[in-house]
Amino acid sequence: IVGIVGGGVLLKLIGRMPSLVLGGVFAAATNLLFYDLAVQGPVVSGFVHLVGLDSLFAFFGQDIRNARLITAIMGENLAVGFASVAYVAYLSGIVNPRYAAVQYALLGSLTLLIGQLGKPALGAMIDQQGFAAAFVLVTLIGIIPVVLTLGEWYRQSRLPKAVIAEQIPLAAAE
Repeated sequence: IVGIVGGGVLLKLIGRMPSLVLGGVFAAATNLLFYDLAVQGPVVSGFVHLVGLDSLFAFFGQDIRNARLITAIMGENLAVGFASVAYVAYLSGIVNPRYAAVQYALLGSLTLLIGQLGKPALGAMIDQQGFAAAFVLVTLIGIIPVVLTLGEWYRQSRLPKAVIAEQIPLAAAE
């Protein structure tokens, strides 16, 4: 919920396309949290110690491994909440309101399909090279949508303001 609220606030402050780019960067970067865990968690451990979560977990009888895992999951959830707000805001701007449910379903399914197609190869990579290498690869793959989003942002910035203003009412009227 904190990620969703943060995404909404930033969406309002900086706009749809900058929020979408940041959401993509955050989502890709969270894979590095899990990479860190796969290599014994030096960075996440430092953060956990810095904010005192190690003491809190010790008070409840938990060890540093649980604190590291929960911290990494929390970071991912924050990023996913933020990215989801930006993604929905972007989709809301490109779908026709009359067919929004169908268009959201199709676009969402296509997004998930790409990830599903790569799972067998990623599983084989994990078997051969371990989780750390897989998390680095997934982070690098996450750069592709960020670059594509930057391209779309640039394309939209080149459109005349009158064309942008006309597109929004046309989609609502159809």
